[in-house]
Amino acid sequence: MTQAVMPWNVTTVNNYNTLSGPVTLTTDDLLVNQIIYVTDNSNNLITPTAAQLVAAGQPVVNSCFRFHITDSGAGGGGGINLQAGAGVTLLAGGGSSPTFAAGTTIEVIGRFTNIGAGTEAVILY
Repeated sequence: MTQAVMPWNVTTVNNYNTLSGPVTLTTDDLLVNQIIYVTDNSNNLITPTAAQLVAAGQPVVNSCFRFHITDSGAGGGGGINLQAGAGVTLLAGGGSSPTFAAGTTIEVIGRFTNIGAGTEAVILY
């Protein structure tokens, strides 16, 4: 079985400072730019919802995408805490709200498991 993979289209690196509060990532962060750089890791990164990702990506079921998150290690926080938007399941890092160590880069692979209106679903590995 052949699975479609979203193309690697890095156009810019988005820098986020989470010192002031949680940051909700954009669909472009995950589907287009695909590189997220965190300069202060005191709060959470929240993924877009599955419905937003489906609307932006126009995928087929089982198509995949990937993105990277780099934590600069600055700011003295305990690492990146990734939280799922509605309809997104996090398997990356072990579950519901994984924390990734400061000063590291992670690669996350996403898979669209349902693209039907109102039932959109994405799994992040």
